[in-house]
Amino acid sequence: MPNFQSGCDALWQDTAPDSLLLHVFRYLSAYDLCQANCVCSKWKHVGQDEFLWKDLTYNNFKINRSISRMLPSTSWYGEYKRLHAHTPQVQSEVIHCHSDQVLHVSFSHRTNLFATTSKDGSVKVWDISKYPTQLKYESNLRELFWKYTQFSEFNETDTLLLVSGVHFGSQSTSGEIAVFTLEDEFMMQCRVINKPYDVFGCWYNESYLLSGNLYWMGNLTSCSAIWLNKAFQALESEHESVVMRLFKFRNVSASSIRTVRVANCQSYLTNIESETASIQPPGSDFSLPNGNQRKEKVGLDIQETLNAYFTTEDSDPLQEQSEGVNKDCENLSNIGAINLGESETNSDESQDAIEPESNVLVRNEQNLHDDIDWAAAAFNEQYYDRVPDNEPEISYSTPSSASLTLTQNSNTFNDKYLIFTMGTETYVPHVIGFKKIEIVQDGNQLTKASDQKHLLPDVSYNNQGVGRETYDEVDYSLDLKGHIIGMCLSPDHSYLYVNSRPWPSDYIIADPLVPPDIAQEIDIHVIDMHTLKEICKLEKAHKAYTSNDECFFIFLDVSDHYVASGAEDKFAYIWDRYYKVNLSRYQHDDVVNCVAFNPQDSEVLVSVSDDHSIKIWRSRHREKQLQNSKPH
Repeated sequence: MPNFQSGCDALWQDTAPDSLLLHVFRYLSAYDLCQANCVCSKWKHVGQDEFLWKDLTYNNFKINRSISRMLPSTSWYGEYKRLHAHTPQVQSEVIHCHSDQVLHVSFSHRTNLFATTSKDGSVKVWDISKYPTQLKYESNLRELFWKYTQFSEFNETDTLLLVSGVHFGSQSTSGEIAVFTLEDEFMMQCRVINKPYDVFGCWYNESYLLSGNLYWMGNLTSCSAIWLNKAFQALESEHESVVMRLFKFRNVSASSIRTVRVANCQSYLTNIESETASIQPPGSDFSLPNGNQRKEKVGLDIQETLNAYFTTEDSDPLQEQSEGVNKDCENLSNIGAINLGESETNSDESQDAIEPESNVLVRNEQNLHDDIDWAAAAFNEQYYDRVPDNEPEISYSTPSSASLTLTQNSNTFNDKYLIFTMGTETYVPHVIGFKKIEIVQDGNQLTKASDQKHLLPDVSYNNQGVGRETYDEVDYSLDLKGHIIGMCLSPDHSYLYVNSRPWPSDYIIADPLVPPDIAQEIDIHVIDMHTLKEICKLEKAHKAYTSNDECFFIFLDVSDHYVASGAEDKFAYIWDRYYKVNLSRYQHDDVVNCVAFNPQDSEVLVSVSDDHSIKIWRSRHREKQLQNSKPH
């Protein structure tokens, strides 16, 4: 009987037509299909059929079938592998170093550092290039009479760190910005008043930063001034000032300018706007049902098999063929509207988390080693490389700044947009304002195109617009009809992502001091920075519960492939930028205030929470690499 059975198996493997195998394989789960591919070369060939992996990708990640595969990805098999193995999923490290709520986390651009701020009044800078992550710098701002630190941002060259905080006082709306050098020692370079504190502040370029000030004028009206500040105290000339007023805006309805950001204008894309104007980004005209839950419950053994299958050490997609793929992606830069503006690696995005919600995205070290040991026993070495011969491996490396250097190679600097939140009908921020800062290069000086005045701080222009009747006009505004609680630009500044808690559709505002009730569900609006129009919303997933008066900022972050956000429901969430659906969530014990992707490696995400913790999440592929690199 054993010989007869063996002979039947061999006959089935050798003589079964491909069409019959394909029909059978259609009923297999991803786990079973992975196992089938290990049987023989013929089954492996059939098991990598595009239609099989297309259906698995659509079904397992809940992708709307009206959306095609994202370019320049060459196969659905590659998409499934990326989504399963190269999306942050595994809780890799937990750091307990702050003594109070951790409010914000931000990454450097190129040096694998990230900074955290907290209600304990400190700022801490961490080095994630080492394992475990190590504390590199720290400073206690309570010594400057700060109540707490709330925000941080690295400058473009990663040489300076902007830290924003709040002054002591139960009713204080005043804050301050401190700038620290990251070269040699962690030393403070300057301090700048920032009012109200939720202006936060931001870098204008590598050496200058923006802050705000507020002047009340009575009768629910005020004036907000945006100031340009030099990051170093030393002056080269007596004609130079440390600060200069850029704009002065008149506020109504007891509102004020808040949450300032600076974006590079995408003027270099004007020559292709006509080509992309008619292209609607996939997913922009549909929405998935709320609360759409995955029905399939995958057991741990199946999950381990999938982990092993898609995290084999055949190659590192973050390193392999990056040069060639980057060149191909540069040639595809003109389809930025399709790829939601991600210049070089947008192709590989997709949707839902494959782990069932009962399998929380937390895995201990022993389980991970079990996966690796089991994988070594379950699969033959020859089947580790499962990419078809005619399919190039996709590079997932962080793109170079080619899209930003296009204009830098010319004789002029980019214009910039000042982006901020404000109110028009009520005091809560429900409108996004845009003000263009027109800049041209004039020798070694940056000058304002409209009047040729020095944009860099100059004493002679500090009184510009002092007159009570002189105010700057907002160039364009976008009313989101809800309380804005977060805002972040995509890496190439092509898109703006905004967290907002919407008002009821039939809202009425009779008193600017009594805004409408806000929803618990948070919307993520996507705004095209080329047209300054909202193009879509992401699938609803995260929630907040505080009222208008107690509502606080929930920071979000954007990588080339994904969007992630904190929430008040004790989870952080991640969405795919292309397909607009929620992929996973990351658990904490309290409100998650902020998340941040590593710009050097989008397979790494950091979340911070009111539970005083910092959590580092890595993809299955990255975590396996990390565990394999540990000395045994």
